[in-house]
Amino acid sequence: MECMHASNPSHLRLRHRNLALVTLCLAVLIAQVDTAVVNLAVRRIGQAFSSGLDALQWVVDGYNLVYAVMLLTGGLLADLKGRRLIFMAGAAIFTAASLLCAFSPMIGVLIAARATAGLGAALLMPSSLAILRVMWPDQAERGRALGIWAACNGVAMAIGPTLGGALLHAFGWPSIFLVVVPIGLAALVLAALVIPESADPQERYFDGGAQAFGAAALGGFAFAAIAMRETPPVALIAAFLAMVSLFSFITIERRYGHRAMVPLDIFENTIFQGIVTATAGMTFGIYGPSSCCRCSGKKQDGSARRWRALL
Repeated sequence: MECMHASNPSHLRLRHRNLALVTLCLAVLIAQVDTAVVNLAVRRIGQAFSSGLDALQWVVDGYNLVYAVMLLTGGLLADLKGRRLIFMAGAAIFTAASLLCAFSPMIGVLIAARATAGLGAALLMPSSLAILRVMWPDQAERGRALGIWAACNGVAMAIGPTLGGALLHAFGWPSIFLVVVPIGLAALVLAALVIPESADPQERYFDGGAQAFGAAALGGFAFAAIAMRETPPVALIAAFLAMVSLFSFITIERRYGHRAMVPLDIFENTIFQGIVTATAGMTFGIYGPSSCCRCSGKKQDGSARRWRALL
């Protein structure tokens, strides 16, 4: 990246970084818009495949579960193998999975494609943040770029339901998956053109134990939240195992200090604490009402009421 800066005028460097920021924001948009609009389409999908509530739940939650399990691994791979490489891999996987979702011949294929899209998002999101940190070394400039990147989360959540409703009404449920395909392809092409490759293999290493316990903790908590709607005892067991995995993960990470997969001292940063709190509030605000609706739908009699609970 230093060579790139040295060989280009300052205004070209600025334009280059602006295009890079657009590319990173596209990644946020496709991941978050996809999440926001799928909830709207579950009734149409259920009617198309004659599927029950349990299968439709996994159309939504298959994505979330895989995303949670693979998130830490996605960030580590970006640092080890190359941030642009992993970003482009995530964009390619997400785009291909969205295309498969749109043309799925049966509900099982759709669930598998949604899970694959979760893998793509788990590669996209952490690598985009890592690229942002590298391309904006100045703290003030990085703060502005990070603010724009984070604002795209809110924009996606705001436009997602409106966009999804319009697409569903005009073109049917496959359109909510097809709409992200050109955006994903644009992010893939732009990344190859404007994002320089970078990696820090000397500062990071693959710790199998931390990876396993970290994935088990994230996946366990995500599964517990999903299972709580249907089988509370299973959810409690999953939450307990997730807590044990989290404790094991923290124990391993403490040994490695700043070289850990997740340096624990970052949680002492008040800005980071605020970001985590705000993100948690946004996540529970989005998914909480949907979960409550599904739970209340179980207690109602008749298939019509169950379908209305999905809306």
